[in-house]
Amino acid sequence: MKPKLHVCLLAGALTLCLAKAAASPVTGMWIGEKDGVKAVTLAITESANALKVNATFYIVKDEGSGRHTGSPGEMETAAANWNGKRLAFAITNTNGETVPFEMTVEQNGKAQVKRLAANGHPELTITLKRH
Repeated sequence: MKPKLHVCLLAGALTLCLAKAAASPVTGMWIGEKDGVKAVTLAITESANALKVNATFYIVKDEGSGRHTGSPGEMETAAANWNGKRLAFAITNTNGETVPFEMTVEQNGKAQVKRLAANGHPELTITLKRH
């Protein structure tokens, strides 16, 4: 009786470990700053082996008292693609332009998100921290 219990406990623990290991390292809440103020929040979730990215961009303002975070604009992305090293996604901005992004996860809960050069906008990279 006891050996069966031990086998069941080990099988359950192994299942939990494998489920945890299968989760994508890119999922979670990521926050990035530009010039010392919050510039972007990415909420990345996974369900049915598909990634969903909700992106909130903040308008950074300077009204004479220094730079600070302004109004947020939340956008859901379409067709996020994780290849194990890089997360590619795109948003459609308020002008109707598709803006491509890439995110790479680093060690210690950090990542880099890069807005790729497109539609006359230059490339921009922001360091993110997992929260």
